[in-house]
Amino acid sequence: MNTHQSDDRCAPNDMLWRNVDDRRHFIVPETAIRTAGSFNIISLAGDEAAVDPDWVRRYEVNEDDAQAWAKQEFGIALGELRRRIDAKLGRMRTSLDAAKRTPVRPDSTMTPDALPALFSLARALPRAILDGLSGDAGRVTNATDKLGGIEQRLNQAGVAVDHRLSGFPHRLAGLRAETARAREPNDPT
Repeated sequence: MNTHQSDDRCAPNDMLWRNVDDRRHFIVPETAIRTAGSFNIISLAGDEAAVDPDWVRRYEVNEDDAQAWAKQEFGIALGELRRRIDAKLGRMRTSLDAAKRTPVRPDSTMTPDALPALFSLARALPRAILDGLSGDAGRVTNATDKLGGIEQRLNQAGVAVDHRLSGFPHRLAGLRAETARAREPNDPT
């Protein structure tokens, strides 16, 4: 058996083959010119070949080397596939982000994200009102942060709300405090 290893000596275009009964393994360079014969081998891809047993013997490896080679090759292939998928997803995200920022009509500043942003506001507004009127500074701050994010999204979507939305919970808290002071009895002292 040849001492062909599955390490750095294997070229990137080597192929793993096995004989029909799967007891012998061969790492054959893709560029090797096969000598025809009576020994049947099958590649991992399912290709079959009948080669000269003496010719293929020089590429024989033990089962451990064959498995190590296959793991290395599959790892490289999966890494490349992952890299390509990540790149494709990145391009798609960029394209979607650009589409979200592109006005719906040339004469408008409104983008396709305006309606979803308005729905976000409609969902968040009741909680923001309750939190703003709660008298709890933490809840007022949370409501301010939540509405601030929606405010930014609306402004980016072409719905000009400037900074009026994020200050709404604090204005409600101020109104609550002012109303409470007005209800207190005047102290004549």
